[in-house]
Amino acid sequence: MSIPILGSNKIQSSSFNNYNSIKAPNWEIIPYKGMQTPSKDELIKQIKDLATKSAKVVTVEDSVYVNYQEEKLSAQYLSSVSPDRKTLYKEAIQTIKGQKKNKENFEGQKTLIDYLNENDGTGSLKNGKPHPLSSGGSITPIWNSRGGYDYDVSVGGNTVLSSNQGLGGWTFTMTPAELQKQTEFNKIFDSTCNAAKRENTIVSSNLDTITISETNKTIINSKKAQNAFSETVSHFKGKLYPCGSGQQDITGVMADLTMIAQGQGIKTPLDSNFNMATDYKSYIDNLTSFAKKLSLTRPELVPPDFIDFCSHIKSNLTKYDYN
Repeated sequence: MSIPILGSNKIQSSSFNNYNSIKAPNWEIIPYKGMQTPSKDELIKQIKDLATKSAKVVTVEDSVYVNYQEEKLSAQYLSSVSPDRKTLYKEAIQTIKGQKKNKENFEGQKTLIDYLNENDGTGSLKNGKPHPLSSGGSITPIWNSRGGYDYDVSVGGNTVLSSNQGLGGWTFTMTPAELQKQTEFNKIFDSTCNAAKRENTIVSSNLDTITISETNKTIINSKKAQNAFSETVSHFKGKLYPCGSGQQDITGVMADLTMIAQGQGIKTPLDSNFNMATDYKSYIDNLTSFAKKLSLTRPELVPPDFIDFCSHIKSNLTKYDYN
């Protein structure tokens, strides 16, 4: 005799739907194994040519274009050591769609065996549990504070792709091998740009004019901050904290405390690469100090983990040589 478990699939059935709102990765700027690239010599030539041109850029509009081209060349340069993110992504999406389809097609009542299998993760995605992909990687759904899931795609012990429901897109995290290639790329680009800049005098009275060297430093510093933040968040993934009548993850706590801090006149950076690049360390310092003081009068707003979270961010900023 089968024993029905009523309503046990409702929460998971709705929560897997949010993947539809997440845009596909931009494969022009996300490196992956098998990426179409020119020969190594030609690629280095293109990098140097772009760096030389960048030394002459003086308008914000032109610098935005050059920066995007730099991201494309960087992805191509890294791709020689990159994991097969494109295949991993396709398998991850198929897994998510399969999970959603299975939930939607389920019309009968669950038996106790069905419920126990799902509870053990048999044949289904489970919050915080890696689910194997056929190519050897895994996908891990992480319940977020927005009522849905974010997904981490990992291979060889490294998270290489992450979805972000709040941003509505996918981001990538560099592997150790890719970090080494990124350092090589930066040396080629920056040394060429600096050499070209020495041969050119860029003069402008327009306060909105920026030199490309400043832009490059900003982009590099911003990437360091983003990597430090992403690594810290991954350390705290799976942990949930009280929020009204529900729960939220550590990024939700950070957002709430930032809003309270802003309301009290404490300086916090705007949500942009430039601010993340120039103000992020002082922002973390200010937010840490504010959270410590607030915990004395409103401890329910500041989970004990939050101070540790801020400390981890600072350590990772140092690790990624943020300055």
